[in-house]
Order: sequence, then structure tokens, then C-alpha cells
Amino acid sequence: IFIGSIPKVNKPLFILVSLNAIFTGLSVAISGATFDYFYATAGVFGTLFILIYFKQIFLSENNR
Repeated sequence: IFIGSIPKVNKPLFILVSLNAIFTGLSVAISGATFDYFYATAGVFGTLFILIYFKQIFLSENNR
């Protein structure tokens, strides 16, 4: 989430990293490493961050 607050970060790349965290964390956690649920949860929070602030991130005029 801290990465998302930096204005120069490529936001679509942040979405890919969040989705990677969700899928990787869940697949490893289901395989037996239950601590990876925290990694998957971080990906969920990152994705929610992007969805909540979608209009500000992608559609505002001052970002261009």
C-alpha cells in the first residue's frame, strides 16, 4: 500500500503485483504454507486500494 501512495509508481504494474500476490500466496498457502495467507491478504488490500481510488489514479487530469 505504501508503494501505491508514491505518485510516480506505474499503477497498472501495481495491479499486476497485487494479483500476483493473491494467486501466488493462495496457491502456496493451499499447498501447506499457511503463513502465505498474509501475502495473499496483502494482494487483496492492494487490489482494493486500486479499485477504491480508480477514478483519482487513472482519470484525473493532473496525473497526465
